[in-house]
Amino acid sequence: MVQMLSVLSGPSRPLTYRDHQPTRLTPPVVFRPDMTRRKLWELSKSIHCSIIGTCLGASELRRIVAKATGEPQDRYSDHEIHKRGVSLASGQRSGARILHKALEARHASAIRQFDKAVTGDDIRRLWNEARAKGEIPGAYWAALTHPQTSEALAGEIFGDIHMLSHLVGSANRADIRRLAEIEAENARLTDKVHRQQTLLHARAVEHRRERDRLERLLADRLASGDHHVSNDISTPHGDMERVLARMQARLDREAAHRRKCERDRDALRAERDRAAADLRGAVARAEDLRAEVAALEAHMDAADSGETAPSLEGLGVLYVGGRSGGAHRLRHAAGQRGARLEHHDGGQQEASGLLPGLISRADVVFFPVDFVSHEAALWIKRQCKQAGKPYVPLSSAGLGCFMNALARLDPSRSASAGAEA
Repeated sequence: MVQMLSVLSGPSRPLTYRDHQPTRLTPPVVFRPDMTRRKLWELSKSIHCSIIGTCLGASELRRIVAKATGEPQDRYSDHEIHKRGVSLASGQRSGARILHKALEARHASAIRQFDKAVTGDDIRRLWNEARAKGEIPGAYWAALTHPQTSEALAGEIFGDIHMLSHLVGSANRADIRRLAEIEAENARLTDKVHRQQTLLHARAVEHRRERDRLERLLADRLASGDHHVSNDISTPHGDMERVLARMQARLDREAAHRRKCERDRDALRAERDRAAADLRGAVARAEDLRAEVAALEAHMDAADSGETAPSLEGLGVLYVGGRSGGAHRLRHAAGQRGARLEHHDGGQQEASGLLPGLISRADVVFFPVDFVSHEAALWIKRQCKQAGKPYVPLSSAGLGCFMNALARLDPSRSASAGAEA
């Protein structure tokens, strides 16, 4: 009876999987015999690649591989370091233990959160919550090593990571493909212009030589008092006037052809300049994407390690426009840096009359140019100038673009921090 009362009343603190013990009053639950979390080398080798790539940063992995192998790793690429890390993870040697220890230390907060899970459904719920917040690396490691994670659940979580890699890749694939096409087109146009210039130069040289030859021949004939040209001039008529007329016609044709080639050359140069401008735009966009990825990685690393990001304490941020339902992620990201974010949809469903009051309370105004109307963007700029508030047009409504813009703000909150981009 005392045992039943203690079971019904429960412990004074929340239950964890370490507290749970199967009894005859409940259905049996499959536990690991020792109730301990899985080690890295106990997991399937097929997911070692995703663990190393998702749960460890490139610089940290490079230090671990150097420590495990005892040799410098600076001469190897990030991909080669990744392959070496995956190879170390497959055995129980010192390298795998160093990797496991680093993963445990890096994601200690996520592990403590997942310790509260008792069943597979609890683990699935915690994983889905972490994925919605973008807190992927720590949750991935904590979920896979939890003793209650079944093979089927591990497969579901691995599938989510696999699809996330596709989504991240597809976001950059179009820009990379366009950059490669522009570079190839620029090389083709440059080569074509060079060939045209070489041809024009060769024809001009040939024309000058022929003209000089005829002028010398004509001068010699006139000097000798012979006003008739023999067959030496390569004409069947031997008439100087005919020779001159033919040469003039040829000069006219060559001059017309030269003008056409010059027009083609100018058109090719203009096309090359446009391609170069497109290339510079693509390179600038690629740099922006790299900065956004770096800002996201820094945000995720700070969230996993519990480190404090550069302070924007008390900064008032107004975000106008953007995707429906994405404001909570922006608000969470800004809050982690100490900023206070307010959101307005740009007049889609919320009244535009609220914007002047929101702008007056904000320190800086953000708006994504791809998710706000042109009229709304002009109106926001006009209102910010009237109110003396800085505004930052964002190239996209993605979280990475927003995090990158936050990272560029001056923590002192001077007026130059939010100057127009």
